[in-house]
Amino acid sequence: MAQLMTRAEYAAHRGVSRKSVTVWVQAGRIPVEGDGTGRCIDPARADAQLMNSEKRAEAVSSLLGEDPEPLQGGAEPGEAKSLTAHRTMVEATKAQLLQLQLEEKQGRLLPREHVEAEQGEAARRVKKALDAIPSRAEDIYAAGKSGGALGIRKALRQMVRDVEATLSKSMVEAAERIEEVRQQEDGDAAA
Repeated sequence: MAQLMTRAEYAAHRGVSRKSVTVWVQAGRIPVEGDGTGRCIDPARADAQLMNSEKRAEAVSSLLGEDPEPLQGGAEPGEAKSLTAHRTMVEATKAQLLQLQLEEKQGRLLPREHVEAEQGEAARRVKKALDAIPSRAEDIYAAGKSGGALGIRKALRQMVRDVEATLSKSMVEAAERIEEVRQQEDGDAAA
């Protein structure tokens, strides 16, 4: 039978705190044996089991697309970098999801497909307004003939304002249509 170690001795053997070893034992990451002397850890078996735990953690990390870091410790800051980072990432993701659900219930979020459709419609209207500018060449020519360069500038500025007005009107109408759809969906969900 191998020489058994106390938790403190095994912690020194691994270069971690005694608290880390206690956490490992409680989590079942390393086996313990009772011999009545307080020496309950077989270092060879515990090292082998920890190595297996680290390999599993590395495999999970690689599946998640993370850079695998060996698990070390687990009770003190900086000792279980990849496990702590993973847990932090999971908790942050849960918090973001809850925030999105809350905002959706409050009516502050809109379905993406509706927004994309309305943006597309607004873009088509702006493009149509921009495409109409060359057809106003006679207006520009007349403005240049009567007012020179200053007249041309004024005519072009007015055309830009017209496009801006079209864009503004399109965005307001899009927002109104999206709000109508959201209210209909809320009504359907309540029914």
